[in-house]
Parts: sequence; structure tokens; C-alpha cells
Amino acid sequence: WRSDTAALLRRRAALARSIDVKLLQRAMLRGRREFVHPIIARFMGSEAQLLELLKVLDDVAADSAHNIPVATKALATIADALAMYAGPAGGLRSGPASNPSFRAAFEALQPSALRLEEAVELLAAQRDRWLQQRRAETMMRAARHYEGAVARCISNGVLTCVCATKATQPPSFGDWAVSEVPSRIDLAGGWSDTPPLCYEHGGAVVTAAIAIDGACALGCRARRLRESKIVISIEGAQAPPTVCTQLDDLNDYCSPLAAGALVKTVLLFSGFVRLRGEAPPLEQQLIDAGGGLE
Repeated sequence: WRSDTAALLRRRAALARSIDVKLLQRAMLRGRREFVHPIIARFMGSEAQLLELLKVLDDVAADSAHNIPVATKALATIADALAMYAGPAGGLRSGPASNPSFRAAFEALQPSALRLEEAVELLAAQRDRWLQQRRAETMMRAARHYEGAVARCISNGVLTCVCATKATQPPSFGDWAVSEVPSRIDLAGGWSDTPPLCYEHGGAVVTAAIAIDGACALGCRARRLRESKIVISIEGAQAPPTVCTQLDDLNDYCSPLAAGALVKTVLLFSGFVRLRGEAPPLEQQLIDAGGGLE
């Protein structure tokens, strides 16, 4: 009788996990915002169950390589699962995600040569190597790198949006073009529009634009240069201007701590400069654009 009961309980547990797998797959593929934490929490009982969950999500992400939102949600859910299994012993979830062992996977997510299915495989291979250490800190670090992959996938999704621009007569050399905007304060819902929360609940943010002493506190100005270079200066900063004369000088645009990272990102994503693929040297690009920029 005891043997039959034990077997029955094992069959019921296996059936329950099978149902959870189906529910999770459906939630990933349906394209709607659904809260999946209760499902993945039921796979936290053992390492074997965690690996089973990760395999399901790997398959969803790889099979959805043509569908960036679905693949991105699957990768974000993997990050959640790793962080949940690591628990408080894993330390802070926020932090760097730049370990060289993940570089190949991140390169496969570059917009100019997106290979999403290959990236999923590379991420899983390195993750599994780290999981073999059976350390909570390593699991949390793997979660952070998956969040780094999610950020790159979102970037690829943004790049699919077509922004129509109209060519205008460029200003004369030395003439400044000035843009100013008010400051912004968050009243409610700050960061709810960012992953992974936005995938499960959506995001609702209430903000207000305010002037400081009656003036716009944020702004940027730019002017054409005769020299083929890009000069970035931050008003009030103690550091000297950042001068870019070759494409390698722009490679750190995705590092928030790099000098002029935000300006570099704007130049790249607006199409003023191309960094990937068969991009010509920066000097040639600036000559074609009509001059350098400060």
C-alpha cells in the first residue's frame, strides 16, 4: 500500500509539472501580459526541477527567434528563475553584466548581425557551466547577464521602429543648434514600464515636466565642424572633452559610466554614425555628412 501511494504521488507530481510546463509555454507564446511567478516558483523545489524549467524557456526563446518580444520575455523569465532560486544568499540582483564568458552571446545579439537562436544557445551553455558551481552568487550573476541579454533584445526591437526624417539644409559651420527641455519628476509608477515587470503587468507612469527658476534645466547644443571629428563636452563636468576620431572611440556607448555615453548612443541610434556591419571609417562618414560635430 505504501509503495502504491508513493508511486501515485510521484505520478501526480509529474502530472502537475507537465501542466505547469504547458501553462508556462502558453503564457510565453500568447503575447499577453501574464504573471508567471507562481508557476516558476513551483519549479524551485530542486536543482533538477530548475533545470527542467530552464530547458523549457530555452526552447521557447530559440523557437521564437523570429519573434523578438516572445524570445525577450522568455529570457527575462529565465533571469527571474535564476534569481528566485539563488534567493537572498545570491546578493544584489542589480549589478554589472560584463563577464567575458558571455561576450559571444552578446555579440550574437548585435543589431547589425542578429542571431537570436545562436545567442540563446550560447547563453544557456555558459549559464549551465556556472550552475555546476552550485553557488548562489554565481546564479545571481547569471541572472544579471540574462537581464543584459534582455536589454539588448529590447534594443533590437526598438530599432525595428521606422522614424521618418526629412533632410534639411545644414547650418553654417560654427552656428549652434540648441534644444532645451524641462526637468521631469516621477509622481507614480516609476520604472514599472521596464522589464520584467512590464511583461507581466504592463507599465503606468505618471510624470510632470517642471521648469527650474522659470527655465528649462536640460538641453543640448551642437554645431558643425570643418574637422572630421566628434567632440563631446558635458557642461559643468570636470573631465576634459571627449574627442572621437575613429569608430573604436564610440564602442563604449552602451556603458553608462563611459564619457559621453548618452551622446554617443544618440548619434548611433539616430543614424548619424554607423558603427556595425560594413561601416566605413568615421572620418569618411563625417565627410559624407558634411563635417564633424561638436
